Amino acid sequence: METGFEIVNILLLESNFRREPLVSFENLVKNLSFNMGYSQKSNLLNVVIETSWEEKNKNTQLVEIEAKIKMVGVFRYNDKTSVKVEEFAKVNAPAIIFPFIREQLANLSLKAGIPLILLQPINFVRLSNESENK
Repeated sequence: METGFEIVNILLLESNFRREPLVSFENLVKNLSFNMGYSQKSNLLNVVIETSWEEKNKNTQLVEIEAKIKMVGVFRYNDKTSVKVEEFAKVNAPAIIFPFIREQLANLSLKAGIPLILLQPINFVRLSNESENK
């Protein structure tokens, strides 16, 4: 189904990863957080997602594994979009960008010699609705 939006590019803006030399894999508490923002200029929409991942030792409170990944999706749209630009920026664009973030984090975890970090799917429709109700 045509939305009136076209993917121009998806770019990695920032990628940081850190791990402790000795990780206690049994005692880690995992936490995912992310921020989204967007801007538009003429018929271009930029959607930025910044994702942070950390695994903290529940006994020592030491962060043993952490990552930060920031990506931008650049989209072109026309006057005949079937989806409002704001809705596309909050729902559709993140759903397009997020698999690239998932892949980046998975690759970093493999190269770091730790168990695969595989981010689970996110319901961006529900997330958008929840943020509107706040």
